[in-house]
Amino acid sequence: VVFSKEDDGAWQTWRTARGDGGDSFNGTAGHRYSFYSVAWDQAGNVEAAQSRAMAVDASAPVSRFTAGSPRAELAQGGLIVSPRTDLLVSGEDPVSGGVASGLDRVEYGVDGGAMGLGGQAFRLGTEGLHVVASRARDRVGNEEGPRESRVYVDGTAPRTEASAKPAPGLEAGGALILGAGAVVGFAAQDPVSGGVAAGVHHTEYRLDDGAVAEAGGELGLAEGR
Repeated sequence: VVFSKEDDGAWQTWRTARGDGGDSFNGTAGHRYSFYSVAWDQAGNVEAAQSRAMAVDASAPVSRFTAGSPRAELAQGGLIVSPRTDLLVSGEDPVSGGVASGLDRVEYGVDGGAMGLGGQAFRLGTEGLHVVASRARDRVGNEEGPRESRVYVDGTAPRTEASAKPAPGLEAGGALILGAGAVVGFAAQDPVSGGVAAGVHHTEYRLDDGAVAEAGGELGLAEGR
């Protein structure tokens, strides 16, 4: 005789059978099931009751794409990274109904390529848009449908130009000679490459042997070189 119960409910007779025949039990996802059995032989000998608890996990695990630094969010939406940025596809099997069988594996592929094991950092070296596909599977065979993450790669440095006003009077020995009261300004642009540009974050400068500083406006110069 085999008895069963759902969660903390009452014991119910599930099967009464002779011989060694097996049977299958169909549970409901998110519930715990307990069983115990007792067997008799033809001579009337009775075994000690055996019990076992079981649970049903019918929820798929979840894969997750994350990016380290440097990274930025585009104004129009989307993630942009450098060829030096570490990327990672990981996964987890969330608890559902008090049950989680645990993550078996997580896989990823780039731009329609073959899927490989995740869990290790990787980088994208080619500029432009890339699509990272991922999926996860748990230990009882539940599998997530393919999940796609779009990421842009920008590996081109911005460019800075210095300008003076009023305009320099002359150039000598590779140096601009400015008049009294002249100021210097800096303008930076991040060129589009591979169809993408992260945008200028900030500009730095150093005057003579001084410390590096962030450019925040026009700079006046004292007389001399």
